[in-house]
Amino acid sequence: MEYMIYTQGVQEKIEKMVLMLYTLYGVGICIIDIRQGWSRWLTFFIAAIIVACWAVHLSHLKTYTVRACVISMLTHINVIVLCCHTNNFSSMLVVILSLTIIMAMYGIPELIGISAATTVFSLFYHIVVLRTFQINNLLESGMEIFWILSLF
Repeated sequence: MEYMIYTQGVQEKIEKMVLMLYTLYGVGICIIDIRQGWSRWLTFFIAAIIVACWAVHLSHLKTYTVRACVISMLTHINVIVLCCHTNNFSSMLVVILSLTIIMAMYGIPELIGISAATTVFSLFYHIVVLRTFQINNLLESGMEIFWILSLF
């Protein structure tokens, strides 16, 4: 993937679009959190990360690349915490892949590494700690493995 060179105006539009998509995702997760009766602190944690991401954008922290890295790290921390609260790795894998596509809009190839690390950690957590990732159905397991490999 080539480095995409954006003008300042395009960079701001990309940041706003990524943040709007992430905000929609975060609000949706908060609604699911409340309806599912998960821990209340999770709702506040997700809201705090959304606010922190917008604060990074609005403060014009250093450079476009620094802001993109900070926002990407914050969103992936959110996904990791959410992953620890779900028992279905397949649904989390879809979220991670969607987030990877959204973060790819920044045009910074190094951000894909953060998504790869999130996937590896989530997979490890679900295999070792939660023991929810099992190979029962060859077709389903094959699809999940394909999704994981497509990230790399």
